Amino acid sequence: MEAVGPVKGAGVTEREAEILALIARHLTNAQIADALFISTRTVETHVSAMLRKLDLADRRSLARQAEAVPGLLVKSGSRVLPVPVTSFIGRAGERAALAAALAEHRDALARLAVTFARLGCPYQQARTARMAAGPLAQEPG
Repeated sequence: MEAVGPVKGAGVTEREAEILALIARHLTNAQIADALFISTRTVETHVSAMLRKLDLADRRSLARQAEAVPGLLVKSGSRVLPVPVTSFIGRAGERAALAAALAEHRDALARLAVTFARLGCPYQQARTARMAAGPLAQEPG
């Protein structure tokens, strides 16, 4: 990570600058962690690193230092959303098409299983019973 902005001389990273801005708003470590989608322990580590880098004694001094840095404070209520884990977020049409294709395929398999069951295949009779029980039914093992 690269040092940024008005605290560049102190070697504060971008993430530490974000945390410093939230400390200036007098948020707790838990609130900062929630706002930045990181763990509380990670926030504690960044706070300790900044105290060491800026040669400050405590969190209050850190908050005063942050308040004195122009342009560091973030606007109240601004919250960065995490990057989506899957590309299916916001793709309702594609999800519906996928669900329909799966349902159609399952219906075709069920019809095939019923046909085999009618022919008297014991394995297929058991499979048909499991399929009727639902998708989470366990196969014998």
